[in-house]
Amino acid sequence: DNESTAVRWRVRGHAQPVWVTWKTEHESVPAVDLDGDGQKEVLCSDASGESQTTIYAVRADGSVYWRSELPGIDPRLVERFRVGRFRSEGPDVVVTVSPKTQPEMFCLDGRTGAVRWHQATWTDASGQVWPYPNRFVFHDDDGDGFDEIYGTYAYMYYALDGLSGEPLQTPLNIW
Repeated sequence: DNESTAVRWRVRGHAQPVWVTWKTEHESVPAVDLDGDGQKEVLCSDASGESQTTIYAVRADGSVYWRSELPGIDPRLVERFRVGRFRSEGPDVVVTVSPKTQPEMFCLDGRTGAVRWHQATWTDASGQVWPYPNRFVFHDDDGDGFDEIYGTYAYMYYALDGLSGEPLQTPLNIW
């Protein structure tokens, strides 16, 4: 059936790049119902011409639901984005970017695209500054119905609070 394979709309944007030893591959883009209308929105990043890294939520009809510019982050520096449920108001979008050589995390309100939090680094008990994870998953580990963020960067392992992005415990350094 040709109808099932027809292009319904097209929008210029990028999927999620995955940096693997200096080459880039792309993952699929998330499709999630962000506004509770029963239709999934598609998430993608900078198309071209943006002055800052920008995340887009595109509706099922191809219109832009929201656009979120990440303050102070040059364009096309997204590493990954995922959708999780950290609060009762609905899903949120966690984005990692690498403005320098180490990742930072943003959490965007899934309904509006507004930045809820931004975490660039954390400091351990000895005063050493560490980056945030660039690989992560969500899981409701404590049974409260809301996700926590579990991630890694190099040889560090993290458990983060989805509401604030703060470590739930001291990240594990296996170096």
